[in-house]
Amino acid sequence: ATSGGVVITPVAHGVVVSNDGGTPLKGPGVLLVTKTDASNGDPNAANGLRVDAGASIAAQGDYPAAKDQPITIAGDGALLRVSNGAMVPLARTGGTGMGLLTVGAGATLAGGQALLLDSSGNLKVDPSAALSAKAITADGSAITFTNASGSAAAGLPGFVVDPAGLAQFANAQQVTLRSYGAIGFIGDVNATFGNSIDLSAGMFTSDGGHVTLNAQKVA
Repeated sequence: ATSGGVVITPVAHGVVVSNDGGTPLKGPGVLLVTKTDASNGDPNAANGLRVDAGASIAAQGDYPAAKDQPITIAGDGALLRVSNGAMVPLARTGGTGMGLLTVGAGATLAGGQALLLDSSGNLKVDPSAALSAKAITADGSAITFTNASGSAAAGLPGFVVDPAGLAQFANAQQVTLRSYGAIGFIGDVNATFGNSIDLSAGMFTSDGGHVTLNAQKVA
């Protein structure tokens, strides 16, 4: 803890959550962090930060507002936060694009007030995973919107937002999606969000389909 917020120096090369819906990893705030293995000497580093198929993480209980502090994290890696506190700013310093965060099929991330997924590299969330929170933020090397579903959607790059994912985002008051590379639109995409959607990327790409974004605020 510093006067400017919380500074995290990650230690683990790999963190794996492998439970089920009946035994969720839960608490007022759950924060999981990994760093990449620069020496390539740890076989567990291949896991990165991984939430296995069917696993469950949930924000339950009261979270003190005083703990809602900006987070600064050093180097490459991944971070997952579910919290009944507010969404907090996240800054990553010194990354080179080598992080890995994966969420398997049917996994549940119930953020309560806030759900944050951040990878300095690949962020891969199976389209069948259930994401929920009043505020959802996802950061990764690529984000793809598509009208495809199933295996066709799962094969697209980065964090894929298919029709089922769009339906989940419609229940969130605030959605923030940030790509270190591109945010791509594949096919005709008609997306409706809650109060606001904030999209940030190195570039926006399309295969020529019609794209419509609906929200009270689009940034």
